[in-house]
Amino acid sequence: MHFFPAVVPFKLGELFFFRFSWEAFSNLPWTLLLLGPALTLIATLLTRNGHKENREIKTQLGYNLWTSIKAGIFEEAAFRWLIFFSLIIGFTLDNWLIGWLSSIGWIGSLLSLPWFSLILAVVGINVLGLVAYAVIESKSTGLFISTICLVILVIVGIFDFTALLIFTKFWYVKVMIPAINWLTLGKLSGQLFGYSWMVGAALISANGKFQDGHSYQGCIGWVNSWVIGMLMFCFVFSFGLPFAMLIHALYDILIKVIVYVDAMIESL
Repeated sequence: MHFFPAVVPFKLGELFFFRFSWEAFSNLPWTLLLLGPALTLIATLLTRNGHKENREIKTQLGYNLWTSIKAGIFEEAAFRWLIFFSLIIGFTLDNWLIGWLSSIGWIGSLLSLPWFSLILAVVGINVLGLVAYAVIESKSTGLFISTICLVILVIVGIFDFTALLIFTKFWYVKVMIPAINWLTLGKLSGQLFGYSWMVGAALISANGKFQDGHSYQGCIGWVNSWVIGMLMFCFVFSFGLPFAMLIHALYDILIKVIVYVDAMIESL
């Protein structure tokens, strides 16, 4: 069964497969999985918990391990599947709107200008919009003039919205997708370039949301979450979503165990 078959190039359950190969696994930068536990170990060696904190860590081990299992299952299902698929639909809608709005005569004419002239046009149009807004806000402005200025504001809004959509596409196609492909050593090139730009943009955005969901871990944890998220996408497409869920859960469990052992040692 397809999830919006005309838009999403994957069947709804296509990522729910399981296979494994040591050769394929060794070709992926799996050692990045050691970064989080290593940072946790360093943090435990350089800091000392209070008595109350250690007691809570020891008594909540079972709860923390269960939380890790749930995180492995539900975070992967959310970010590597549902959110990823939904963002493909969202970017496809953006792409359709770009085509439709660009087909409007005056918008298409402006967008066909050389880039320097286009920048001047954007600035000029927005200055005109600000003037129109100021005129509308003036209490002395009559109904006729206010109506004309309102029409101008609507036109400016439509053009700015179109420009924003086009810039978003340019940002992903020319900057983000090539950059992420380089940062991931081409391990996701098939997904970033093998379909439409919307799929690559959705993958990057889904991982960005996963990263932002871990911003509470601080700057280092935030960066590490991006790395782990992209690695999980590699696992999903190479070995299936269940494998990524398993690795994610084990990764979280290892970190919880390191923290637990540290609490036990400090309590001696």
